[in-house]
Amino acid sequence: ESALSLVESLSLCHNDIRAPNIAVKDGASFCLIDFDLAACRVKEGAASCPVLWGIHHLKDRLMMFSVAQIALVVFALDVDAPRGAVERLRRYWLRDVPW
Repeated sequence: ESALSLVESLSLCHNDIRAPNIAVKDGASFCLIDFDLAACRVKEGAASCPVLWGIHHLKDRLMMFSVAQIALVVFALDVDAPRGAVERLRRYWLRDVPW
């Protein structure tokens, strides 16, 4: 079972999916590590971030936040984006947006 499936089945959110917390396994697959921030809620400071707008069911919110974190990591690795650009995206999509 994948780490993401396990987290979903336990109704948890990893809350810290980023490049340092993804390990290469067997040279071809990836393994999610560092579950110390996993919780049954989206981390503080991200509860009303844009990727969660319109998603009301808790389990769906937890999974969407995890998927958004993974997408950001994949984007950063794929385009070899400069650190500042990735941080700006992370701040906008994965943190509360002040009004």
